[in-house]
Amino acid sequence: MGVQISPLPTVAIKLIASGVTFSASMTKSPSFSLSASSRMMTIFPSMRSCTISGTDATVDLCRIANQQPIGIICEILNEDGSMARGDQIFNIAKNYNLKVGTIAELASYLENNPEWVRRLEEPRFVMESFVNFPCQYGDFQLAHFRNFKTQEDLTIICKGEFTQALQDEKTLVRLHSECLTGDVFRSFRCDCGDQLQFALEEIEKRGRGLIFYLRQEGRGIGLSNKLKAYALQDQGHDTVEANLILGLPADARVYDQVQDVLNFFYVKNVDLMTNNPKKIQALKEMGFGVERFPVQSRVRKQNLNYLSTKVKKMGHDIDLTKKD
Repeated sequence: MGVQISPLPTVAIKLIASGVTFSASMTKSPSFSLSASSRMMTIFPSMRSCTISGTDATVDLCRIANQQPIGIICEILNEDGSMARGDQIFNIAKNYNLKVGTIAELASYLENNPEWVRRLEEPRFVMESFVNFPCQYGDFQLAHFRNFKTQEDLTIICKGEFTQALQDEKTLVRLHSECLTGDVFRSFRCDCGDQLQFALEEIEKRGRGLIFYLRQEGRGIGLSNKLKAYALQDQGHDTVEANLILGLPADARVYDQVQDVLNFFYVKNVDLMTNNPKKIQALKEMGFGVERFPVQSRVRKQNLNYLSTKVKKMGHDIDLTKKD
């Protein structure tokens, strides 16, 4: 089964001449299951009493509803070709069972909820593409998101159905930091490739879940610095000491970028596949319900010191007695 997301996204249509906006659901991809007409709304701006433009209102309304900020701007006409105004707009809304609101009402809401104003000013991730992704572990999908303010990319491996009706169910999630050496070249120096494989296998078993592939190579220090740290580890330093000798943090990763995407997929409660308590704490601080889903790392002689350091110095919960 492909990923199904409902009812996303809402497309807001602003009627320029009259200042009226209404919205309707639209299908983005054949892989999405969207409900039409369930989230239709009309905005009638009172431009004399409000300084927010119709375009701003369209984007803000989408973001408040945790939707992508997508708008189609057009004009609505009466049957005789004249511009629809005032009561004519309300009659149209009544005929098509649309709800009506004003930009002034939206401005009042934002004024009385300053937290939303702050959130609307923050960078947001928007989905750019969504494709099928068959692999040796099963049939998945890839969703690619971009933050157009920071140009940051975020890739998600996903499987299953994601709708408002399922938002209270637990979703299997992995926050996986990119590791070229482990994920691609299958290095035994770390357990990254094994954890990615484990996550794919577990999501395939459950039939529903998300893997965030985070561009945070080497716990956020980048590939070049990671290889420099490897050289220091070859001299006898552990993974934390090596980073500090290079003048880098032991762990530079952040996880705030996942919040928008979890909201996009209607995820509120998470079974988090991790051994890292910082990831659990990060999601809890964002307001998500989180339970740990343990990942059994493959303990080898080549990665024993690396895993031991993660346990002793970084608080990871790993059973080091289960060795290959």
